[in-house]
Amino acid sequence: MKKIVKFLTGRFFIRGLILLLQLLVIFAIGWWLNSYSFYINIAFMLVSAVFAFVIINDDTNPMFKVSWLLLMLAFPIAGWFFYIMFGRKRYSKRLQKRYNEMVSAFGIKDANGPPFTDGSDPTAERLFRYIYNTSHTPVYTNTDCRFFPCGEDFFDVYISELKKADRFIFIEYFIIN
Repeated sequence: MKKIVKFLTGRFFIRGLILLLQLLVIFAIGWWLNSYSFYINIAFMLVSAVFAFVIINDDTNPMFKVSWLLLMLAFPIAGWFFYIMFGRKRYSKRLQKRYNEMVSAFGIKDANGPPFTDGSDPTAERLFRYIYNTSHTPVYTNTDCRFFPCGEDFFDVYISELKKADRFIFIEYFIIN
């Protein structure tokens, strides 16, 4: 008798009983939800369509879009979870702080902020918006552009500008044939 009481109050029996109870509850919930499977299927399809719409309209590489869409089609619920966790671009607080410092230091104008021009040149306004929307490169103020037909002239100005720089200098040049 003591062995039976010890067995029924032992860890192995209680854990097995709890595991069996959990399996029965999961099975019962599945059996109950089976009567609502049509509505649940439509809800999953609608949520998947919303995720697909978000992925298609995302401004990323098309290969990434196809990969995410295939994951959503193959595993809808897991695909949603993985897209929410890993599919969106997030920046660290340190990187965001550094970007904000650069914005304030260099006078970068945001596309959603004040207009790029004073409105007198709509062609330039459209060009600035196009550049921002395609390359995610904001329009900078306080910049200068010069053309040098000869490389020797460029080199002299290049050396003098490097000597005047406090922290760094942004130089972009092209060789035109």
